[in-house]
Amino acid sequence: MVLDKVKGLLKLSQDEPLVTFTVGMVTDEVLNYCNLTSIPERLENVVAMMCFDVIKQSGLSLSEDKEDHVKSIREGDTTIQYVSTTEMIVERIKNPSFMFNYTAQLNTFRRLRR
Repeated sequence: MVLDKVKGLLKLSQDEPLVTFTVGMVTDEVLNYCNLTSIPERLENVVAMMCFDVIKQSGLSLSEDKEDHVKSIREGDTTIQYVSTTEMIVERIKNPSFMFNYTAQLNTFRRLRR
């Protein structure tokens, strides 16, 4: 299962909501891209690495998943905007360059829509 593989890569022994959410989001993106209804066993490692990359490249710490991160700071009239960890992950996954790194592996499993 993809979730277990991601937990192994992150060296986690228990479920983390952030990891579960990321696996769900990445799985949905892969299923939509490939026009599949379920993840084939041979594609599980690719999905697990995609999840691992999202968490690591976003600079997120699993211990900080309840804290907001600074999105922007303005000095005139002092405005600080925050973004949640979940919003950071969604933004990362929706970035077109995210899928580009994995298109070679994903195209092997891609099907035409009927």
